[in-house]
Amino acid sequence: MFLSALGLLLITLPLTMGGERDWPIWMFATMAVGLLVLTVFLVQQKSKMRKDGSPLVVLSLFTGRAFSAGLATQLAFGLLSGIFFLSWVMFMQNGLGLTPGQAAVGFVAASLADLTLGRVAHRHAGSASGLFNTATQLGVALGTALTTVVFFTHISADTRGPAVSTAFADNLWYVVGTLITMWALMLLLPKRTQTD
Repeated sequence: MFLSALGLLLITLPLTMGGERDWPIWMFATMAVGLLVLTVFLVQQKSKMRKDGSPLVVLSLFTGRAFSAGLATQLAFGLLSGIFFLSWVMFMQNGLGLTPGQAAVGFVAASLADLTLGRVAHRHAGSASGLFNTATQLGVALGTALTTVVFFTHISADTRGPAVSTAFADNLWYVVGTLITMWALMLLLPKRTQTD
């Protein structure tokens, strides 16, 4: 568990802080180390599976099309959430001058959990559920971090007025791109039948 948490931290922290620090080279090195740590984690999980059959992440789950497609779709959905809602709140507050209370938006999402997890073997339910929730949280974290990269490329955090509107409009292209990716991934999900 430590390796997976460390790897994700080493990737998301630089994404979150990079823009405000003008992307020093060590941030890219930190993300590369994060990918290396996640690779070590995967190797460790394979070894644990061979050794005693009880890894934290059951990697064989990824061989199932429904699970892999659902997990990738959930990650894209998290990215979309992070991208859109951070830029939306910034636009509402800094572009339109609304208070945080006025800018609060509700969000209700249809869950992909049933399609993604519905055909996972009961003995792997814990690992599958953990991966599903991790994909959601990672998607939101990455989406939020990447939004700051795009949103604050041409404006500063204290910018007000029309420039914020332009930054919001620029972010919408990423929302559209992520929606198209989500739609394509959803085509890989299993179709419902009368017996489902």
